Amino acid sequence: MDEEDLLDRHRQEKKELKSKVVELKKGIPKNDKKKKKEIMDEITRLETELRVKQERELDGFLKTCFGSKSDADDSKSSEGVDDIPAIEKLSIDDDEDGEESGGDQFNNLYQVRKISKAQRKRDKKAQLEKEKQERIEAESKELYQNSAKKLEEDRFKAILDGLGLSLYDIPSDGDCMFKAIEHQLSLRGRKTNVQELRSVCASELRKRTADFLPFLINTDSDDIMDEERYHRYCDKIEKTKCWGGNIELQALSYALEVPIKVIQATGPSVDIGIERYSSQQPLIISYHRHAYQLGEHYNSIIPDGSNPH
Repeated sequence: MDEEDLLDRHRQEKKELKSKVVELKKGIPKNDKKKKKEIMDEITRLETELRVKQERELDGFLKTCFGSKSDADDSKSSEGVDDIPAIEKLSIDDDEDGEESGGDQFNNLYQVRKISKAQRKRDKKAQLEKEKQERIEAESKELYQNSAKKLEEDRFKAILDGLGLSLYDIPSDGDCMFKAIEHQLSLRGRKTNVQELRSVCASELRKRTADFLPFLINTDSDDIMDEERYHRYCDKIEKTKCWGGNIELQALSYALEVPIKVIQATGPSVDIGIERYSSQQPLIISYHRHAYQLGEHYNSIIPDGSNPH
């Protein structure tokens, strides 16, 4: 017999005794104190016998499970049931409203035991979930430490530290190159926005079709774009979040009449319009190959210590 079978049988015995007690009480004659005392004594005897019997059975079960009464006591304490009222203190007498107060106490003993068992399962599940999450975090950290992204970040830090510069983070939303240029211009008091930059960039591309067309490839065929496709490309640069790259930086340098320096973690910096606008300090941005899973990304570069983030 397992614990649940024992508890079910005890509950059934209590239920049967309760019915018998109710019948005995119904048989007490009115104003017959002697008969009433005899019946109440009989009820007390029946209750006591059941309590003793069930207590012995419960103790026997615990001894079987834990080896000794002291071990059982330790187990009960560890399960949070050491405050359960002793069986001999329980009463099956009806209260004033006719409800079985003692039966409620007795049933609560088993309910607490059930809750304790369920709680142990929940605690074990929570611990396993915690350990799983810790393993995932450790594995993710190890992967990050050996990733191309981490290597690129370390190289950028070394390069920028040597120049007394630092990164200014730009959101990755398709406009990062234009927003990096916008931020660089704002440092010089030139107010603009992404849409204005896209418009002047597209206008410059259209004006200098002969200069830029040979460097743009039709992604469907790997051939050089024809003029029709090239102008559709210019429209995308102006009206959508189409990513910008080296071609667009060249066009912006012409349109804004400023030099642009693009710092990379690998390879030399890309200088655009440096000789053409040699009297000006270049706008400085960074090009990241591994910052995000979607691909390339641009940030703005500022003097070290001036980053508000």
